[in-house]
Amino acid sequence: MVQGNLLYHFFSFMNNLLSYTQEDLKDLLNSNLNVTVEVISPSSAEQYLARNFETNRKLSPTNLAKHVSSMQKGSWLISTDCIGFDTKGRLINGQHRLTAVIQSKTSQPFIVVRNLPVQSAQVLDLGKKRMMDERLCIAGKSLSRNLCSVVRNAMTNYTDNYVGTVKFSEQPYDDFVYDTFLKHSEFFTYLEELNLCKPSFFAAAAVKIYAEMRYYNMRKNLSNSDVVYSHGMSPGQRAIHFVTLAIHGGSDYAPTDFSYDTAAIRLKELRDTRKAQNKHWSTINEYRLTVSAAYAFMLGKPIKAVRPAQKDPFRPFATLPKTDSI
Repeated sequence: MVQGNLLYHFFSFMNNLLSYTQEDLKDLLNSNLNVTVEVISPSSAEQYLARNFETNRKLSPTNLAKHVSSMQKGSWLISTDCIGFDTKGRLINGQHRLTAVIQSKTSQPFIVVRNLPVQSAQVLDLGKKRMMDERLCIAGKSLSRNLCSVVRNAMTNYTDNYVGTVKFSEQPYDDFVYDTFLKHSEFFTYLEELNLCKPSFFAAAAVKIYAEMRYYNMRKNLSNSDVVYSHGMSPGQRAIHFVTLAIHGGSDYAPTDFSYDTAAIRLKELRDTRKAQNKHWSTINEYRLTVSAAYAFMLGKPIKAVRPAQKDPFRPFATLPKTDSI
């Protein structure tokens, strides 16, 4: 057990990662947290890995190979990135380094921390940052990486400088993103089943079309399948028709009607032109173009070219009521 002042400095250094307040740190000092420095052998590494939790992410071959090489060359140094065990005795941080110890057949020094809060697994690991889908998986919440991107992009503030995948990427937003997903999980899951989650902006725009049309129907006391636009499509039909046309240029769900569908066709043409110029479709500018085209498509309004609207024509996605049937 290290002395209190060393423990305090250690967690002060980790403070941004763990999202602990100074009061939290003081509470930790009075807890059963145990911090030691250990030289871990291959046999000890095997024993520790046997306590790895079931939903930990898969090993990264590239990351693992770097660790093995560093250990075999004798250049491995102890760092503040600990080998961590939670209060249940599960290994929640360090599986790559422990595996590297075994594969390199060397013994290496590490800081080992025991009795960490269970929720620490969602934010620990300096060696390879956990993605949101990995953090949610650890917390027992299933959401694929593709859908994580689609949900966050649908939540994008149109006037921000960053898209939702950037703004909502950090751990404090995990529950907010997941709760937003749960409101529309049936449609999100349907998009994934149809393999229509990429490009993420197009899928996010389709979800916005669906949720917006459903909201309009709800306000008018109409059923989910009632048609209120001149294109004659229900919310689900129109949203899927949009994303299919925008991605593939054609749709199995309905024939292309140039009286109502030009916005998706022009969007695809614009993206294809940018792609031919080796330009990415990933910034807030492309997001605004996508959303503006999607809104025109929702209305069935023909357009000659895709231009960004002055402000988001859709209602803020995170504030819309749920569309799930349950």
